Amino acid sequence: MVKKKSKRLIGIWIMVLLIIIVGGISYISNQGLTMYQEEVYIPQYLSAECVPRADNMAKLSLGEVDKKGEFFECTTKGTPGYVPIVNGIQCNYIVDISVASLGFTAYDCPISVDSESDVKDECVKLEGLLSSTNNEEYTVNPGRKFFIDPVTFFGLGEIDLKAEYPSYGLKIETADGRILSTSTNCELNSLSKEFHTIDAGSLTLVVPDAPFNVVTGLSKAYSTKLVTLEGVNNNKPVYITRPGYYYLLAEADDGWLYVATEKGEKQSSLIECIPRTTGCSDDAKFVPLVDQSCDMFGGAVGSYAPVEGDNTKLCVYDCVDGELQLSNDCIEVVADCPDDKPLWDANTGECVVVEPPKEEEGSFDFMFFIVVILIVFLSILVMLLIKIQRGRK
Repeated sequence: MVKKKSKRLIGIWIMVLLIIIVGGISYISNQGLTMYQEEVYIPQYLSAECVPRADNMAKLSLGEVDKKGEFFECTTKGTPGYVPIVNGIQCNYIVDISVASLGFTAYDCPISVDSESDVKDECVKLEGLLSSTNNEEYTVNPGRKFFIDPVTFFGLGEIDLKAEYPSYGLKIETADGRILSTSTNCELNSLSKEFHTIDAGSLTLVVPDAPFNVVTGLSKAYSTKLVTLEGVNNNKPVYITRPGYYYLLAEADDGWLYVATEKGEKQSSLIECIPRTTGCSDDAKFVPLVDQSCDMFGGAVGSYAPVEGDNTKLCVYDCVDGELQLSNDCIEVVADCPDDKPLWDANTGECVVVEPPKEEEGSFDFMFFIVVILIVFLSILVMLLIKIQRGRK
């Protein structure tokens, strides 16, 4: 008889444990229904451009030209700098003739020509059959070759060559002109991992005089503001900035998610407050605070909280005669934040560039903690009961 009662008791405890576990899992699952789980960042918008570097068109000595003739490439491969293949950018070659030399012949050639025997058929002869003018300069477009053929007297004399080569790189700067980064070329893959391109598509090279935007994350967006709400933005994730306002999310070319402040704020009357903050539910609806119980040990709302029926302000709630009452300490919800300060700080009522670092309100789920403790406690209790039952056998 005792054994049957023990078995029945153990069965009851196991059933209770299962109910609590299922309820706990259900609770935890429901708490995450509106929250967007991926990492999203508050961006800083930057301007990037392919620009001349400090060594652009610096005069370099290429030394003596091979007496059999020599090719020189106007390409990134054939120069010390990065050469954009665009109109208006050229390589400049300067010929220096010694007294004993009879002169030279110069050609502008396609990049595919690499044999002297093909020069006369495929290249364009530059001015003069035999030029003997010292310091003569020749320009060649990017992506082509310069060929120079010295004419010497019984091998005597020499021709030296100098060159002015293009040298370009990417420059990334902030809106106020602060340069954050430079590179030795204008290829997008040269960007460091902290910078992310926007809508670049299949573009791999950047040409001069064609600025483009990049972003870099200033801070991780608060998860309590990243939500999916019924009826807002076609039920797609948004970033709530303050009551009634939100930003869309966007994806950089490499999949990096950010708050698209450059697209401007959107409005929705369905957003009454910021989820999981005091006085706000998970679905961004106001939770009544007035007349809730409080005492000298706690319960007053010292931070700015939403006001029922008024989305234009947030207020502090005082504890008066054991109940919460709305105080006169309030801040106005700004109707429009400027582009250079797109975020609203609920602590000060000011528009800011980046939200101030703080521990997210509601990020520690007390009820979840209680559920976990109960599950652990009941598990230990059941194991003890089983151990006692086995000891009686």
